[in-house]
This record gives sequence, structure tokens and C-alpha cells, in this order.
Amino acid sequence: MDKNGNNKTEEISLSDFIAIFKRNVKFITLITGVFIGISLLISLALTITNPVLTRYKATTVIQVVDGAGFTSQKQALIAVMKSDWVVTPALAKFGIFPYEEVRGTINAVESTIPNGIEISVIHGDPELAKSIANEVRTIGLQYANTAMAFSNVTLVESAKLDDSAIIIGQPANYVLNAVMGAVLGMLAGAFLVFMHYFGNHKIRREADINRFTGKNMLVAIPDTRKKSRKFYEVR
Repeated sequence: MDKNGNNKTEEISLSDFIAIFKRNVKFITLITGVFIGISLLISLALTITNPVLTRYKATTVIQVVDGAGFTSQKQALIAVMKSDWVVTPALAKFGIFPYEEVRGTINAVESTIPNGIEISVIHGDPELAKSIANEVRTIGLQYANTAMAFSNVTLVESAKLDDSAIIIGQPANYVLNAVMGAVLGMLAGAFLVFMHYFGNHKIRREADINRFTGKNMLVAIPDTRKKSRKFYEVR
């Protein structure tokens, strides 16, 4: 605002901009460090609360030797392999209680092999995944032979692991998060510095007199605390 009470847009030169930044570089560095620390703490918290999990998929395949009637009954046989009558005792054999989480990773679907059914298990322990898959197959065949007279079902292959593990979750990128924190910290620090500068109406140097009053300075009393004294000419 000028001497007449009108709004006046304040202008700042590049040299003033650099000078303000240099005078407050420690404050900006502090804010940047705080933001970096916060970003790393958030990354650590996310790593602890949402850890990256590695799972392994084991698959075994059974096949009906005689395809007669298989088309009409294959869905029933698939349902048997996924039923609690089969899954519960299979998991109980390995002492898995409660089994809700593992129960959802046991599946049976049609195989690409003619008249085949693929039984798969996903677990964090690769050997246990294979053992569970084989046990589900064994108990399922016993149940199918007893209750459904599927005597012509044969084993194609024992359980084997997929070539690659299943990665669940995304690991925290500490470097990227630290860089983002540094950038945000520098921007926040610079913003606070210049907000303080434009909101501070104290007269501290010659340029402030003209900035706030619109008048030029006539004379200045030298600062005797400094070794070199600077005098300004009368204008």
C-alpha cells in the first residue's frame, strides 16, 4: 500500500530474491530435513504395516482315463476338490488352524490336459504348498471314489511349483520418497520465508523506506557495531 492508501504491487529484483534465500538458507535446510525425515518415517510405517509378501503356487493334475460321462460330472468333481470335506482334513494334517486364509488359496479348475483337473495351492512355504496340494488331491480322490464312484481317475503329475513366486504388495521406495520430501521441504521452506518477507513491514534497510513510504532516504546513521561504516549521500 502506498502513501495515498492505494494497493501497490510489490516488486522484488532477482538480486533481492537471491539475498533473501541466502539469509534464510539454514531455515530452508531445516525445513527440508524435517520433510525428508517425515517421508522416511511414513515409508517405514507403510513397510511395517503393509509388508511385501512372497507366495508360492503349487499345482497337481488329475485326469479321468475314460472320458465317458466326464463332461456332465466334471463340475461335481471340481466342487469336491474345493469342498470342506476335502480341504479341512488336508489342512488339519499339517496343523493349520484356523485355516480361513489358506482355505481361500486352494482352488480346482479345468486343466488344459484333456479330461484333466488342476488343483492348486498358494502358500508362503513352497514345500508346504506342494504337500497341501498333494494331500487335497489324495483326499479328494478318496472321497470321489467313495461317494461318486470315480474309479477311473488317475494322477497325471505330483504337485510342482510355478517357475516364479507371487509377490504381494509394493516395497517402499525410500530414495524416491526422500527426494520427494526434499523437494517439498525446499518449496515449503521458501514459501514460508517469502511469506514472512512480504508480511514483515519493519524497515531494516534503505530499500524498505521506498518500498513502504514511496520516499527516498535522505541520510542514514551508520551502524557503529560494524567494523566498516557505510554512509549514504544526501539526496
